[in-house]
Amino acid sequence: MKKIVIINDCAFVMSDLIPYLTDSYRIQFLTRSRNLYSKTFGIFLKVLIASGDLYHVNYALQDAWLVN
Repeated sequence: MKKIVIINDCAFVMSDLIPYLTDSYRIQFLTRSRNLYSKTFGIFLKVLIASGDLYHVNYALQDAWLVN
């Protein structure tokens, strides 16, 4: 089963699409707050621990650079 890691689903787009995805995916959401630690090292550590097959970032801020 493939694991999809969704980082910072700020507009809840992916959470709205989950019912339409097949059951062959495991989905994990990684959230962050607006403080400096959460936007940098905090989300970086969450990405390292998540170890997914596919990463989805909703917009190109620090989050996109971390999974690149």
